[in-house]
Formats: sequence, structure tokens, C-alpha cells
Amino acid sequence: MPQTSSSFRRPGEESVRAAATRTTFLRPFSTSIGSLFFFPPSAPDYHASPEYDLQAMIPLDGLKVFEVALQVTENIAYYVPRNVNVDQLCSLAGPGGRVEVERNVLNGKTKTVTAYYGELVRENSSDNC
Repeated sequence: MPQTSSSFRRPGEESVRAAATRTTFLRPFSTSIGSLFFFPPSAPDYHASPEYDLQAMIPLDGLKVFEVALQVTENIAYYVPRNVNVDQLCSLAGPGGRVEVERNVLNGKTKTVTAYYGELVRENSSDNC
């Protein structure tokens, strides 16, 4: 009978979260990266907090991780928990910068948030800060 557990992995595979928690830095491996999508590892109890703090609830400081990502490309999609501090996402765009905040909804409930920066922001987006 096949396993139905959502945590099922083939032998030798590891979860994305396990791999992400071992990553301690981001180093550009190519200067031709068009865009970067990332979701940071978070504290296991992030959902118990009323607000997800990018700086305090990510082991490497999510604001600094974003700054390093900007060294690779300005076209960034930042995938974060639904209770994220949206003001922090807006501040990452910098003065005069643009960000599009998208709420990812499933069955009528917001599950996660994706913030788009750089050329990933749609021209007609009204979700800018």
C-alpha cells in the first residue's frame, strides 16, 4: 500500500527545509541570473506568533539575506508565511522602490505571501507599498 504521508521522501532525499537550514550564506555562482525565488527557513513556532518578523524569526536575519540576494539580482520573489510584517516587505524595496505583495489563497484562506521586487512587479499592480 503506498504511503500517503506528506513528509514521504525517497531514500537519499532530504526536505527543502533540512537543506535550507544548513545553508549559511548565499554566494553568486553566475552573473547572468535573471531572477531569484527564495523562501527562508523559519523558527518552528512562527505560526504561534501574531506577526512574522523577517529579522527575528529567520536564523540568518531575513533582511540581511535579502541584501545579499540583491547582489545577485534585483528581480526577487520572497515567499514568506501569511502573518509576515508587510511593512518589512515594503521597506526592502527601498525609497521609491516598488514591491508587489501577493497573498496565496487556498480554499478561501491565505496560506502564504509572495513579495515581488524589480522587474517581477507587474506594471499595472496596485499592491505596491
